[in-house]
Amino acid sequence: MIDPFRLLATIESDKLEFDLFPLKDKRGEDILKKAPNSRSDKKTMTGEGLEMIFRSAGKFLSLFLVAAFSFIPAVRAETLSDEALLEKIQHSAFNYFIEEANPQNGLVRDRAHNFRKGATQSASSIAATGFGLSAYPVGVSRGWISREDALGRTRRSLEFFLNTAAQEHGFFYHFLTMDGGKRAIHSELSPIDTALFLAGVLFSAEYYKDPVITALAAKIYERVDWPWMLNGGKTLAM
Repeated sequence: MIDPFRLLATIESDKLEFDLFPLKDKRGEDILKKAPNSRSDKKTMTGEGLEMIFRSAGKFLSLFLVAAFSFIPAVRAETLSDEALLEKIQHSAFNYFIEEANPQNGLVRDRAHNFRKGATQSASSIAATGFGLSAYPVGVSRGWISREDALGRTRRSLEFFLNTAAQEHGFFYHFLTMDGGKRAIHSELSPIDTALFLAGVLFSAEYYKDPVITALAAKIYERVDWPWMLNGGKTLAM
């Protein structure tokens, strides 16, 4: 019986070669044969040998994928009711805005690794930060975060964006550094991402009815110079 994953190590002068494929075909003949009437010692692949290599490669890939996916945490949906599954998915999505946020200034990373916390050290996104501001009230209503914690995070975020985060005429850069809120990755002043952030700001003011948040939100919103972003045209400059 042919072992398709026989590992051979052959030392030729100073080179070590590895072969993950079978060396014999079904008749027991070498799949690498010397070309007929050739004066060279170079061997060529037979048609059957090539087919066997593809088959072996396919089996190897299948085993590799099975091994790789065995390390991925699985949600056993079949053991959960529809409501429980939705709760788990929604709670996991909410946790992104807790685990990938800077609690001191409210900035939220643009992206992160699915299973390894801290594996992706991306810059913050002002759009993601706005989504976070909108997510905190949802977390309060679902019991995933206390109102005091959510309110404190929101206050610190709005204070940071009003007084520290890099901006021009009230518009923020698409990406900011997580700690200092400075322009990152040579990003643009983004009207669309600023608008997504402002949506979170205004929603926060409406939800908490907190005088401090309401005042901060008004100052951030009223600072935006919309005509300036027209850049002399009739539409916003993207």
